[in-house]
Amino acid sequence: MNAPAELLARYGSPLYVYDAAVLDAALAAARTAFAGCSARYALKANANAVLLRRIAATGFGADAVSPLEVRAALAAGFAREAVSYTGHASSREELAAVSHAGVEITLDSIEGLRRLADVAPGSACGLRINTGIGAGHHRNVVTGGAASKFGVPLEDLAAAMTEAQRCGLRIIGLHQHVGSGILTAQPLIDAAEMLLRAATPWAQRLKWLDFGGGFGIPYRSEEAALDLGAVVSGIRERAAIWCKGNETSLELRFQPGRILVGACGTLLVRVIEVKSSLSALWVATDSGSHHLLRPMLYGAYHRIENLSHPDAAPTLVNVTGVLCESGDVLAHERSLPLPREGDILAIRDVGAYGFAMASTYNLRPRPAEVLLHAVGAELIRPRETDSSVLG
Repeated sequence: MNAPAELLARYGSPLYVYDAAVLDAALAAARTAFAGCSARYALKANANAVLLRRIAATGFGADAVSPLEVRAALAAGFAREAVSYTGHASSREELAAVSHAGVEITLDSIEGLRRLADVAPGSACGLRINTGIGAGHHRNVVTGGAASKFGVPLEDLAAAMTEAQRCGLRIIGLHQHVGSGILTAQPLIDAAEMLLRAATPWAQRLKWLDFGGGFGIPYRSEEAALDLGAVVSGIRERAAIWCKGNETSLELRFQPGRILVGACGTLLVRVIEVKSSLSALWVATDSGSHHLLRPMLYGAYHRIENLSHPDAAPTLVNVTGVLCESGDVLAHERSLPLPREGDILAIRDVGAYGFAMASTYNLRPRPAEVLLHAVGAELIRPRETDSSVLG
């Protein structure tokens, strides 16, 4: 019932497929790693309503970056007190909407503090700081350091705290985030130590520290998985020493996203044609960068399998999509069992920032999404229609 050909016959191609067992295993492992801390799922990784309900049911909180993400989190059953909004360049209208929703707000600029004071005077909020440390799998996902647009620089933190007080706001937490797709512990530990040092002058007024997310998954077979438990326990040990030295206790927060949902997702596509052009062999599929933007935007690697002919001769090919766009390449010079027209390819580890970043570029509908259970497949978002794309 869950055979790829049957799924495509029933739901159409291309198709986003999520494996419930893989998702549940990732959630269980993360619950263990984050024991004693507050883990708030980053909705931007994947905001499918059915997946959100499954994540909420396991006890995670939610971190949102827009008013609609806040609404989605609350609708999925995340406890309001465990939903936070971490904004960047948030307008007065956006801050008013989020404040009205009754969730906690974290801002990342002095100017943002002033806007919040205008629309929600007397609020308690968090402040995102830039510790000067950045890391990530691509320069476009590095969210800390000198080249980042995010956060209040450490040298401006005192001024920000003073301005918040002048505006009548109460800063009750500090937050940092260094980047995305991180597979080594050291940048995360270093940034945590910087956050703890930065928080020291205000230890008695803070209720929480948020150490962010950015926890990566291995996309390549030769990559080692991040030891999430070691990272979290290392930060907890340092925070415990800090709390004891400052005679305080506070909530430790993290924002897992990719590490919860990334590995459970597969994009099934069909081969439209295989053609030779000059020195390259091009395998064109019925999907593309409008459905999976990461390879084009970040140069990201995703494993690709030929499900129809896995024993065909390994051949160096370029896997492309249907877009009128030269950059619409899902894999460059990849060795694959030689695909044929009509073959089904599986693009793996697309549960995070896959459908979430999909578009209707070239006026092409977005695929359906299904969740695989042991007993069958559940349609969790229907394929878009031509009329819905045209509006």
